[in-house]
Amino acid sequence: MDIKHRIVTTSPLTILWNDSSEIQATRKHYLTKEQIRQILKETPVEFVVADVGLRLKWVEASQCYSFWKSEAESHIADGDLINIDSFPDKFAYVASEWQANGGIPIILLEKQT
Repeated sequence: MDIKHRIVTTSPLTILWNDSSEIQATRKHYLTKEQIRQILKETPVEFVVADVGLRLKWVEASQCYSFWKSEAESHIADGDLINIDSFPDKFAYVASEWQANGGIPIILLEKQT
């Protein structure tokens, strides 16, 4: 299968990819909403949204702040127990920080419905 047509089939992810190749990155740790706010105060990031059945959605660093405010911030789940009904539009993101070789931080948002 052509990698640009690859979809998310399971969560949590163990690898990341874009339209051209797999990304050499590793998950450092899971994040809370407050930890993401701190990271965004220090540096731009690339957000990646993983939704089972869909392709990965990459949000460029130049758009990270507007994406955070408009979509991500209100959907970040803090902790292990997620009550989907308490989130807008009945979905939440489990966030984790990934580090690629020499790249800017990547924050993976795995959608939970």
